[in-house]
Amino acid sequence: MNDYKENIEYRKLESNESKKYRFLRLESLEKYPNSFGSKYVEQKQREKLTFENYIENSNSECFIVGAFDHDDLISFCGLHRLKDENCRHRGEIIQMYVQPIHQGKQIGFNLLKQTIAEAFKTGGI
Repeated sequence: MNDYKENIEYRKLESNESKKYRFLRLESLEKYPNSFGSKYVEQKQREKLTFENYIENSNSECFIVGAFDHDDLISFCGLHRLKDENCRHRGEIIQMYVQPIHQGKQIGFNLLKQTIAEAFKTGGI
């Protein structure tokens, strides 16, 4: 496998990028319906997806890290911090997706590493 780093930027999505996330999230649900708990038709009908709100409000405990090829969001990975007082020191990786054309290039692996690094920036994890 190639270590595909050229022109790929890994970072948390900014508040003005929620629509890019929505587009790619719906793509993931449509292309891989058996890989996610949410259903494409139901999510498409929603005015806002849950993580769209988190992105727009710059939520530090529930966030999406994206892989960008120039300005195009090509992959995303979400982190959801557990809310229970006894579990606040933990988070869950959710909603991992890499567009098919970019799969097999270590993008998902690098994205996962960046998401974990962002999680540890959150106090208490």
